[in-house]
Amino acid sequence: MLAVEMLIGALLIIRLILNQTNPKWRTAIIVSVPILVVLISFEILEVVL
Repeated sequence: MLAVEMLIGALLIIRLILNQTNPKWRTAIIVSVPILVVLISFEILEVVL
């Protein structure tokens, strides 16, 4: 359950970053968001396991 809460927190942080970015950088960040989510998920799994 803790891993799910941490993943939701990471998604909220990414959403905040998207809301604060300059429109010309938004496309690059949208492309990199899935990569960031996967990396954060692996880090959470490493900490939990």
